[in-house]
Formats: sequence, C-alpha cells, structure tokens
Amino acid sequence: MALNLLIHYQPGARGDFLANILLGKFNTRKNTVMAQPNYVKVHHVGIHLEFKSIPTNGILENYDMIKNFNGIKIRIDPGTNPVNLMTIEANHLIKNKDIEEFNLDDYDTMYRAASFFLNNEYELLQKNKKYYNYWIDFDNLSNIEFLKNLYLEINGREMQEDLLSKYKENISVQKNYLIDNKFQNLIKVLDFEIKNSCLNKIKYYNLLDNLNNVEPFLNLDHYEKN
Repeated sequence: MALNLLIHYQPGARGDFLANILLGKFNTRKNTVMAQPNYVKVHHVGIHLEFKSIPTNGILENYDMIKNFNGIKIRIDPGTNPVNLMTIEANHLIKNKDIEEFNLDDYDTMYRAASFFLNNEYELLQKNKKYYNYWIDFDNLSNIEFLKNLYLEINGREMQEDLLSKYKENISVQKNYLIDNKFQNLIKVLDFEIKNSCLNKIKYYNLLDNLNNVEPFLNLDHYEKN
C-alpha cells in the first residue's frame, strides 16, 4: 500500500527531499534540488501572509486538514535555532530563485523571513504540535542514520542500498552557506536578538550597512529600550 504522507515545512527546509526518502523515490529537479513526489505539501497554516518571499501554494487557513489527515503527518522544524532558520531561508532563495550568490536585498529578505517565522508561526506551531506523528529537527535531514531509522520505522523495511547511496550524495553536495561572512553575521544578530528578546525592537544602527562587522552592535545599547 502506498504511503499517505503529509509534510509541513517552511520553503527551503527540504521537505521534497524527505518525501522522496520516505516514499522510496529519487526525483531530481535541477542541480541538487529534489522534485516533488506524490505527497501533501504544507508550508504555512493559519496566518495572514503579505511577505513577498512566501509562496502562495501550500497555505492552509487552519489546522483542520492536518487534524483530519489520514496518514503520516510530519513537521520539519527549525525551532529557534538561528543557523537552522537562516539556512532554510538561504535554501529557499538559492534553490528556488536560481541565484549563485547573495546581494544585500537577499540578506534583508532572509533576516525578515526568519523574523516573520518567529513572530507569526512559532507559537502557533507549538500549540498544534500534538497533531503530528513526527516532529523533526531540520538538522536531522543531514543525518543519514536518522533518516534510515525513520524510513524503517515508517515503512517497516530497510531502505534500498542504491537509493541510500544517492541520498548520501545529495546530502554531501548541499551548499555550505556558513562560509559567507555576511551570512555568519546575520546568524549572530538573529541569535543575539532571540536570546535578548529584542527581535522586534528598533535598531539604532543600520544592519545591512554593517553586515561585515556586527560585533560592535550586539549589545542592548543599540536597541530600543522597554
């Protein structure tokens, strides 16, 4: 019997890759991007979207469909990990807009998209966590042993060896965005703002103008006071 699968994930969080694994497929689209196999894709639930980088497909008004879905329901989640959040947004930009390097607008888009998730989706997701069969940390999509065990648990059999080698290769060739200094600095800023609850406070400095060196601004003196 074919696996009935629903995966809820932010654009760029490699949901098509996971779906291919769990369905025993290897459908490629371009470069290292996986094509969508036959599963239900959900990107966003229960939020009003006006943010330009968010696609219009895969959006649900509420959790009713997920609650009532008759099959395996999976959430790929970044949590509040700034590396996960920024890597997902980088994936979305590079793999879907087909760009080779970031410009300042791209850094701004990634930062605002990560902030949008934290402000508008994170708490709602936590409240509805109980409706999913599996809640997977985004990091685990780079862990082949985790993926092998997940496949075995869901399908009741071992993953095919020829597919396993293809999945390993796909993981190994994923671009490492962390070598980009500006990208690293965006992670530092996001991490600071999450830990110090100042994500939504006014900055007394221009982030994009100072992306080469953010260290002098990572203190609360450079943010709006309560």
